[in-house]
Amino acid sequence: MNATRIAHLRANAACSAVYMEADRIAVVANGTVEWITREHIDHDEIHAAWTENYKSDPYTWGIGVFFRIVPISMWAYAFHPEEFPAD
Repeated sequence: MNATRIAHLRANAACSAVYMEADRIAVVANGTVEWITREHIDHDEIHAAWTENYKSDPYTWGIGVFFRIVPISMWAYAFHPEEFPAD
């Protein structure tokens, strides 16, 4: 994420995010940004998860911020829903 995108999110916290695996699955979230500063109650847990998953401290990657989307709406799509049983 670059500084321009961060500035835009700070000016307008409305956002959307999409995760896709080709035409197999998609998950879409629409909502607002919740900034996860170093003082945020969840910061240390999130920072540890990113550091463990990527074997590197994300603050060493350059411009970095943590945020999460507080969803207003979410939906998912599966081309073959039988691959994703409900239980």
